[in-house]
Amino acid sequence: MFMYYETRTVPLTRLLSNLEARLTKNTNDFETTYHLARVHSMAYATNLDEITVRKNNETIPVFAELGMDAGVPETVAQPGSAELRRAAMQNLTNAIILYERAILLLKQSTNIAQHQWLIVPTQLGFAWCLDQSGQKEKAISAYRKALRTSWKTEVTGDFDVSNVRKCDVLDFLARRLRGASRS
Repeated sequence: MFMYYETRTVPLTRLLSNLEARLTKNTNDFETTYHLARVHSMAYATNLDEITVRKNNETIPVFAELGMDAGVPETVAQPGSAELRRAAMQNLTNAIILYERAILLLKQSTNIAQHQWLIVPTQLGFAWCLDQSGQKEKAISAYRKALRTSWKTEVTGDFDVSNVRKCDVLDFLARRLRGASRS
């Protein structure tokens, strides 16, 4: 069930400042970290100067109209000047760092179930940003992880939020074994 909020449009820079200020107050706030990562990735991918936020809380962006959110932009806007390209790349770098932090916070969370609906979008956003940055091998691994989680959540229905921590241990061990077999 979707709930609609009154919204308003604010400058993208204001939303980034509001989210950064909110994160400064609580550096372990998973949701704020996720929102900030996503807004930075949007700033990288689009030429938006303004973004929609909830009218009652300007630190909560509204990523979709009418509850429909594709999650990934259809195209990435190419900045016209060298200065804008540097700013876009800084936003992409910030997004990657913040998505990594969000994933870490999720793994350490004592209440993962509360954020279950953000597990796949966080993994997918991280994978997309890695892909955009040219880190293809890491991106493919992250996309696969997002797909596995989504499949278990949406198709088979056997996703267990406690596996968020376990899967990473298995992924780490698999990478170590692959690395050891190459030497």
